[in-house]
Amino acid sequence: MEHRIITVSREWASGGHTVAELTAKELGIPCYDTQIIQETAKRTGLSEDLVKEAEQRMTGSFLYNLVMSVNSERNYIEQIYKSEKEIVLEKAAEGPCVIVGRGADFVVAEKLPTLRAFVYSNMKRRIRHAVENYGIDETKAQKEIIRMDKERSIHMKTFTGLNWGDRINYDIMLNAGFLGEEECARILVQAYKDLDGKA
Repeated sequence: MEHRIITVSREWASGGHTVAELTAKELGIPCYDTQIIQETAKRTGLSEDLVKEAEQRMTGSFLYNLVMSVNSERNYIEQIYKSEKEIVLEKAAEGPCVIVGRGADFVVAEKLPTLRAFVYSNMKRRIRHAVENYGIDETKAQKEIIRMDKERSIHMKTFTGLNWGDRINYDIMLNAGFLGEEECARILVQAYKDLDGKA
């Protein structure tokens, strides 16, 4: 029987990372997020900071170069995406796990049974989360949230052709701002167990 993977896509500063960690802990399975950045850096020879930055930095000029195939082989953003895709598939093949972001909901679902979750929240709670957890000034938090949402959307569309955050691309949508991170994790764990029992 094939094992099932949980993928967690999330709005920045929504609490999605915490939901993923709590879910993995409750199920006793690995959670992969920053580990993918570290391994990608090793494989590509790029710095972890550059990998982390490149995950979000999808600009119009990059999209143009990609479409026109201008130096696409040398473009480190594409190189990072390909490496992360390989790593995500390797981790998923090893056994049940939770994978955060990196288009895993699209990449893994083509290969293995996958429970695809999207975690979101309202702007007020996301601003508070950013201030409390990332040390961002409240006056700058909303602009950063809007920027990150835009770049994640572009990244998803470019490499998967899917619309980031569109409910049609996920199995479960969780409002962490309303439910809280622990409750979101509880719901996700229960959904996973229910599906696993039907497999």
